[in-house]
Amino acid sequence: MNKYTDKSDGTLVELSLLGEQYAYEELVRRYEKAVKGTAYKVTGNQFSAEDASQDAFVSAWMKLDGLREREKFGPWVCAIAKNCAKAVVTHYRITCGEISLHLLENTEALGLRDERAEQQMDLQEALETLSDKIRQTVEL
Repeated sequence: MNKYTDKSDGTLVELSLLGEQYAYEELVRRYEKAVKGTAYKVTGNQFSAEDASQDAFVSAWMKLDGLREREKFGPWVCAIAKNCAKAVVTHYRITCGEISLHLLENTEALGLRDERAEQQMDLQEALETLSDKIRQTVEL
C-alpha cells in the first residue's frame, strides 16, 4: 500500500499532471488488468494485448491533459486500449497476414526461448536510448 492507494482517479490524474510519477503508476496498477483484458478481446493474443496495453498507457499519459472528466480515467484508458489493439491487429494483418496471431502463444513450446531472450535484450537496449521521461513512462 502506498500513499496514492486511497486517492480517487481524479486526484491521481491531477497529481500526475503536476509531475507525480507515482500517481500515474497507481493509475496503471488500478487499470492494468482491465486494459489488458480490453486489448485481449480485440487481439485474441496475449502478446499483442500486452503491446496494445503498453501503447494505451503511454498514449493516455501523453494525452492526460486532454481528459476532461478526470474521474473517468478507467473507461478512457480502456477505450484507448481498444483503439491501440485494433491498430496492432491492422498492422499485423498488413505485415504478416498469413500467420495466425494464435500461433504466437506457443513460441516457448516451439523452442523459441532464445529468440525471446534476444528480443528482451534488444528491447532493453532500445529503452536505454530514450529520454528519462519517456523511458519512465514505458517502464510503468
